[in-house]
Amino acid sequence: GEGLAENIVDIFLNSSFEGGRHARRIDKITEIEIAAGITAIGAHAFEGYEKISKIELPDSVTELGEYAFNHCSGVTSVRLSNNLTEIKATALSDLGTTANPISITLPDSLLYIRGKAFSLSNGGGLKGDLTIPDNVQSIGEDAFVNNHGLTGNLTIGKSVKEIGGGAFSCCNFTGKLSVPGSVTKIGKKAFMSNKFTSIQIANGVTSIG
Repeated sequence: GEGLAENIVDIFLNSSFEGGRHARRIDKITEIEIAAGITAIGAHAFEGYEKISKIELPDSVTELGEYAFNHCSGVTSVRLSNNLTEIKATALSDLGTTANPISITLPDSLLYIRGKAFSLSNGGGLKGDLTIPDNVQSIGEDAFVNNHGLTGNLTIGKSVKEIGGGAFSCCNFTGKLSVPGSVTKIGKKAFMSNKFTSIQIANGVTSIG
């Protein structure tokens, strides 16, 4: 409706907007439509929109700001832009419900996954397998921490240079993990509390923990 469109426009004009919970009755909004042509979702833009059920980013979006969709706990599906290059800190943390964790595909365009980008403190989070695309350069600290629904395979792309501390800790990945030769640094507890049957670390790693 017209009111919803006005709310979206207001938020995009002020990318650091943080007052949505009180100023825009976000508890009443169940759907967000992001127009093609938008290139960045600003910090805190949709933080706390607990009633929306899906996130769909047009392919014009290249950047997700800090806390952009943090604590959108009603979300059950996420479709990321095919041209997304950076997911900033805590941008997609605390998504989903325990009954409906989310399957996600990260785009090949992605370069940077910042700290706590998909972290989980409660709720459903992500599920199944996770593939880090081949163009990703770094994975921040606690990027996927506590996503207990990640019970499948973890595949790390061949361009990753650094894996931050706790990046994949307290998930439930299974199977074999191969850390590619591009990786030079693995942070403390990066893979803690998973269920891998084996982990193979290539010769490029110079620092662990």
